[in-house]
Amino acid sequence: MHLAMTKAISVVVILAIGAIWGCTGTSSSPKSVDALVIEPGRGIAGVCEIGMKQANVKTAIHEWGRGQTTRAELAPALAAIFFVEKSTTIEFIRFFVQPYKQSEFEIVTPFAGSIKGGPCFSGNRVTPKEVEGYFGKLITVRPPISFNNGQLTNSYCVVDGTGHEELWYRDRGVAFYVQSNIVISIGIFSPSSLGSRE
Repeated sequence: MHLAMTKAISVVVILAIGAIWGCTGTSSSPKSVDALVIEPGRGIAGVCEIGMKQANVKTAIHEWGRGQTTRAELAPALAAIFFVEKSTTIEFIRFFVQPYKQSEFEIVTPFAGSIKGGPCFSGNRVTPKEVEGYFGKLITVRPPISFNNGQLTNSYCVVDGTGHEELWYRDRGVAFYVQSNIVISIGIFSPSSLGSRE
C-alpha cells in the first residue's frame, strides 16, 4: 500500500514538473515544442540552427510542410520558415509565434516555446516593450534606412507607419517582427551576417 502511494505521488510530481517546465525547460526534441528554446544567433540547437544542412533539419523534426520556394522551406512542427544558401545550409530562420498565412506558406500552430534571455510565447501575446525589457531599448528609424551614413549600428526599431515594426538586435542575431503592437515572429541569423534578410 505504501509503495503504491509513493508511486502515485511520484507520478503526480512528475506531471506537475512537466506542466511547469513549459517555457523554462530546454529540449532538443520537437515533439515538446512548448519546451523548445530559440537561441539568438543560432536557432534551436541540434534541431534547426544557422549553418545546419537542410537535410539534417528534415531528419531532426520528422515532419515537413508543403510550402517551398527556391530558397525557403516550411517546417510546421517548429512553426518556422527557413531560408537556405546555394550550399543548402540555413542562413535565416523565421519562427512564427502567431498564426501566419501567405501564398504557399501557412503556420496554423504557432511556436509556443521561448527565446533564451527573452520572453516565453506559450499562450502569451508579447509586446515590443516586453522585448526591449529583455534585450534593451532601441532607437526608432523610418524607411528608407541607410547603413552607410552611420544612421544605424547594432540595435534599432524600424517603424513603417502601417502598424508594422521590426526590432533588430543585429549584434545578437535576432529580430522581432511586430504587427498591431504584438510580436508575430522571430528572425534568427548569424550576427556576422548582420541581418542580410532585412
